[in-house]
Amino acid sequence: MLDRLLKKGRIRLISLEKCGGCSRCSPESMAFYEWIEGNSTGTNN
Repeated sequence: MLDRLLKKGRIRLISLEKCGGCSRCSPESMAFYEWIEGNSTGTNN
């Protein structure tokens, strides 16, 4: 589902160096996404 939203330009992957937490997870195992403003209305395109 995330791949589909990425291709449609509705979300983008955010690259983070560190999460600022406990450092138990490797940065490679985490992925953060954000809605691109104006594309999160829930309409079917």
